[in-house]
Amino acid sequence: MIDVSHSFWIPAAPDQVFDYLANPSNDTRWQASCKAAELLDASCVTGSRYRIVFGLLGREMRFLCEVTERQPPRCYAFKVLEGSFKYQGRYEFDAEGLGTRVNWHFQADPGSFFGLLPSSLLRKVVLSQVQHDTERLCTLWETPAPA
Repeated sequence: MIDVSHSFWIPAAPDQVFDYLANPSNDTRWQASCKAAELLDASCVTGSRYRIVFGLLGREMRFLCEVTERQPPRCYAFKVLEGSFKYQGRYEFDAEGLGTRVNWHFQADPGSFFGLLPSSLLRKVVLSQVQHDTERLCTLWETPAPA
């Protein structure tokens, strides 16, 4: 089992950050390891399902996930229903200064999916990837949209 938490600040209001991060179809735009994401329901509400594909350490991972909690603009959570292994995650959003503090928490039980790779090393890889992804996300917020 790996357990990872990361906190970061985004220069935007909590409702804007929530709307973006609580929509899995945006994951391909800011998560380098996310190769595809597709909502399976017309709207993204509690109980909605989505398919998502990641690539990490040379492995492709496919998942069917469900939104387990959605309380705009405070929190968003999800879990795997089917896939390469089980995981769940949660985002919490708090106004801070002229932006939003996002607290992200992730738990996964990859079992033997990554072979003999120790869970402590896998945790470091995941945390490093998340840190890079959130830096990329913050850059997206700072970059003006094309005209």
